[in-house]
Amino acid sequence: MALAKLVAWREKDRDWLQSGLKAGLFSLTEMQSRLDRMPKSAPDGGELLRRLSVLAATCRLEFDRGHACSPASRSMTHHDTETRN
Repeated sequence: MALAKLVAWREKDRDWLQSGLKAGLFSLTEMQSRLDRMPKSAPDGGELLRRLSVLAATCRLEFDRGHACSPASRSMTHHDTETRN
């Protein structure tokens, strides 16, 4: 749901995303790790990363844009991410 809101990027979607991030319902890192699963009809990865950065700044959260962009981390599965934590 959060990634769909990220793609839509309307004001009400940004508000929803900000509320969820502030409440700890989802994380920027987890969203970023799933960007490679987005359909081709979604904005390109650079634009989605920019939107995540905007959310991070607005919510005053730390966000490492480069982390999930590397080939190794983009190929990690959700299970791999959970295992590392």
